[in-house]
Amino acid sequence: MKENIFCLIIDALSFPYMNDKYNAMPFLKSLQNSGHNCLNMYSQGPYTEAALTPFYTGRDNMDFGGNFFRGQQTPLTTFEAFRNDGFNVINYTQPLIYPKPMSRGINQERYGVCYFFAAVWDYRLSYFAELNKSGKLTEKDYDEIYELVETNFEFWLIYFNKCKNSADEADFINLYSDRNFDFDKCIKEVSYQFSKYSENKQKYIDNIFKLGKKHEIFSIENYFMNSKAENPGLYKEIADKYSALFKKISNFNRKHNKSKDYSVLSLLKICSKLIAGKKSDALNCAKKYHYYKKIYSTKSELKKLFELKSNYKPEPSILNYFGHFCNWYNKRKGKDKSFYCTMHVSDLHTPEIFFSIDAENISQVKNELDIAESFLDSLPSDFSGNVIYYLSMRYVDYCIEKMFCTLKNMGLTDNTLFVITADHGSSFGFRPVRTSLVNNEHDENYHIPCVIYGKNVLHNDDERFYTTKDIVKTILEYSNINNPVFTGKNILDLSHKNEYAITEYLGAGCPDISRRPLFFVIRDVNYCIGMKQYVTEEFSVDNIFCVYDRKNDVNENVNIKNSVDIIQLDFLINKLQLRFNEIQGDYYANKT
Repeated sequence: MKENIFCLIIDALSFPYMNDKYNAMPFLKSLQNSGHNCLNMYSQGPYTEAALTPFYTGRDNMDFGGNFFRGQQTPLTTFEAFRNDGFNVINYTQPLIYPKPMSRGINQERYGVCYFFAAVWDYRLSYFAELNKSGKLTEKDYDEIYELVETNFEFWLIYFNKCKNSADEADFINLYSDRNFDFDKCIKEVSYQFSKYSENKQKYIDNIFKLGKKHEIFSIENYFMNSKAENPGLYKEIADKYSALFKKISNFNRKHNKSKDYSVLSLLKICSKLIAGKKSDALNCAKKYHYYKKIYSTKSELKKLFELKSNYKPEPSILNYFGHFCNWYNKRKGKDKSFYCTMHVSDLHTPEIFFSIDAENISQVKNELDIAESFLDSLPSDFSGNVIYYLSMRYVDYCIEKMFCTLKNMGLTDNTLFVITADHGSSFGFRPVRTSLVNNEHDENYHIPCVIYGKNVLHNDDERFYTTKDIVKTILEYSNINNPVFTGKNILDLSHKNEYAITEYLGAGCPDISRRPLFFVIRDVNYCIGMKQYVTEEFSVDNIFCVYDRKNDVNENVNIKNSVDIIQLDFLINKLQLRFNEIQGDYYANKT
């Protein structure tokens, strides 16, 4: 029997934050010090949908004409490759914009997030509605919209039926939701809308464009995880017992971040930029002040947590995911098969949590909150940043340590390869404060941890550069599964050199490669270079929008694009152009 593979994907865990001087994740650092530790692993996109495509497909984000369909055009998914080799594949997943195609190859799937059609409007249809308003929508656009809408109608019905019939996939949904929900009524309403759509697809879509979220499809009731605490008094009990701690956290955050004259300084800066006619600079000052204020909003966030009760976080906590896995493992069929498990957890993603909000009783969170207070007390007087993010990192680290202790007792640490990584990083730590949280070029949004740990893996602090497609190649080759579909490099192979990493996606919202510029960034030890380049145009250095000196400006605060000697950048620019030529060639090959 081959070794099992267990991949823990921690949403929004940024390598720069977890490895800074505050030591928020001591257990994960101990794994870094004993396993293969990637010092320069990068996500190809700064948000989940763009970030997971390479992980599920083992390909670059813009392969096969772009990530519009979340990689469904790949000839083989990572899951299929493992299942075809005899592995039992289990995936704790988030049904996103294209939920159905990425289920290819999964034996056991568990929905960690509830499905809702409104996301299709927010991340796709609203974009096309604007194009339709300006008369720019093409026949090809409609074909893509039809595929999008049909896939979601089909999955919506699958989702309701699985929840209604208590299928395995709905384990978490049903555990945390109202079982008095009228599934039959909603299934009937979705089926009716699907039939109306099928009668005249374009007319139906145009009506959605016209009405937006006032369209009747958005009035169909959602089935959400909104009752995580079975004991209705639990949140009040926690709030009462730990009120001093929550007040301490709030006071700490305000004391260490709020400058009395910051609002005045910001106003003066904004006014001076406006007087100088620099509107974009003034806007950036305003944005930075907006995010600066968010740092010390801890009090309102804690209050919101207890007002919204268990609906504060729309999915289970990490320990409940893991408890489910342990139960599955002990009761699983096909015990002669190795397993491949991916577990995507979001405790660290905003809104961050620093204790198990779906605990059954207060004793379950006592250790977590004691550790939170101890960590808070350890922070130095010069601390700055979002303390809730740091408390959340400490909580996740505690949970990982508990998981490993349990796995050792189950006898799994001797026959399992563990990969601990993230889908993407984040700017949620506010070190430094940016003018945007997600869709920017900065290191903390892409730079993620990747620790490969197992009894046959030697310790190595690997300084080479990687993206997440390399994780896929590594775990497949480790399991002696070789297929040219997967184009990454084996991280455990020390013979190759990776001197740079390219991240590539199409910006926020709808990834429309035909109209939107490719947002891609290359990094090596010396420089970070960002470009926004349309795939239909010739490659041009004029499209470089940022250059950072990574050695002398670690936080990427000073854009030296206008002062750097372009010849110094030739090595990296040439690599960007080679990758762009591949993307452009792929685009035209798939255009028809």
